[in-house]
Amino acid sequence: MPPSPSPSARAESPAIRPAEGLAKSATGAVLLLAMALPMLILYATGSLGAYVSADLGVAAESLGYLVLASFGLAALLSLFAGSIVDRLGLRISFALHFCAVALSFLLISRADSLPLLAASVAICGLSQATANPVTNQLIALRIPPAKRAGMVGLKQSGVQLAALFAGLVLPVIAAGWGWRTAFLSLVPAALLGALAAAALAPPRVARRARLSLAPPNRPLVLLMLAQGCIGAVLSAYVTAVPAFGISLGLGPREAAQLVTLFGVTGMLSRIALTPIAARFDNQALCLLVLVAIAIAAVCVTASATADHLWFLYTGVAGIGLSIVASNAIAMGMLVKGPEFGPVTQASGMVSAAFFSGLACGSLLFGQLAASTGGYRSGWIGLLAVLMLSGMLCGLLADYLRRNLSEEAPQQ
Repeated sequence: MPPSPSPSARAESPAIRPAEGLAKSATGAVLLLAMALPMLILYATGSLGAYVSADLGVAAESLGYLVLASFGLAALLSLFAGSIVDRLGLRISFALHFCAVALSFLLISRADSLPLLAASVAICGLSQATANPVTNQLIALRIPPAKRAGMVGLKQSGVQLAALFAGLVLPVIAAGWGWRTAFLSLVPAALLGALAAAALAPPRVARRARLSLAPPNRPLVLLMLAQGCIGAVLSAYVTAVPAFGISLGLGPREAAQLVTLFGVTGMLSRIALTPIAARFDNQALCLLVLVAIAIAAVCVTASATADHLWFLYTGVAGIGLSIVASNAIAMGMLVKGPEFGPVTQASGMVSAAFFSGLACGSLLFGQLAASTGGYRSGWIGLLAVLMLSGMLCGLLADYLRRNLSEEAPQQ
C-alpha cells in the first residue's frame, strides 16, 4: 500500500496550478508588497521622525517607542499567526494583512497626539505578524519547488525595498506636502495589494487549525533563538550607525545615506544569496558563515574614525551583505523541508523571535551606550550577541547534519 500523502503534499495537489508567466510576475509583486508595506513603519519612523516630532511637539527620542509598540505586538501575534492563516485561508488572510496596513497608515495620517500615533502604528503589528506565514504559504502553493528559493529571496528583499522607499521617496513627499500625506500615499498601494492577492491566492481554507501554540521542535527552537539574536543586532545597528556617523563628522544627509547603502546591499544579498544557499542540503552552515562575516563587519565599523570613514561604509555594506540575507535564508529553510514543522506555524514562530529582537535591540544598544558614555560598549554587545547567534547556528547545523545522514540510507 502506498504511503498516504503528507499535509504539505496535499497542499501542493494538482488542483492548485503553479503560477506561470504573468501570474508568476504578479505573484512576485504581491509578495514584495506584502513584505515591504508592514516594514515601512520601521524606516519611515526614522526618515520622517523630524517632521512628526515638530508637528506633534514631542521629543524625537519618544518616537522610538512607536517601533517598540508595533514590533512588540507583532512578536506576540506571530506566535499564533500561522494558526490564524491556516484557519482563515490565504484569501481572507491576505485581505486582513493588507487592510490592516491601509488602516494603520490612514489612522497615522490623522493622529494628533503621540498616544494616538502609537495606537495607529501598533495596528501594523498585525500585518508584520502575518507577513511571513501568508507569503511563505503562497509560495508553497503557487511556485514550483525549483523556483521557491529565488522567490523567497525576492519577497524578503521587500524589507530592504521598504528601507529604500522610506529613505528616498517619503522625505520628498513630506517636504512638499507634509508627513501626513506621505503616510496617506501608501494606502492605495495596500488596497491594490489586497485586490491582487485575492485574485492570486487559492480560495480554499488550508486546514481547520486550532488557535493554539504548538511547542516548537528542537531545530525550530535553535533557528528561533538565532533569528532573535539577528533581529536584535539589525535593529541596534541600523538605528545606531547614522548617529555614530554624525559623531565622526558626517552631516545628517550623509548619515542618512548609510541607511540607503544598508538597503541596497541588503536587497542584493537577499536576492542573490537565498537561491545560492538553497543549493546546500544544510543551509544552517550558510547562516554560520554570514554571522562570521557580520562579526567582521561590526569590528570594521567600530574601527572607523573621522580620518578613516571608509571603515564605516565598509562595515555597513558588510552588514547589508551578510546577516540581512540570513532571515531570507531562514524562511527558505522552512519552505524547503519538513524538519521545522508546518510552514505557516514555523514561519510565525521564527517571525515572533525575529520581531522580538527588532523590538528590543535598539533600546538595549542605546541604554548600553548611554550608561558607559560611548559606542564601544554597544559594539562589544553586538559582537557578543552575534557570537551567540553563531553558536546556535552551529548547533542547528550539527543537528541537521546528523538528521540528513540518518535519512540518506533510506533514500
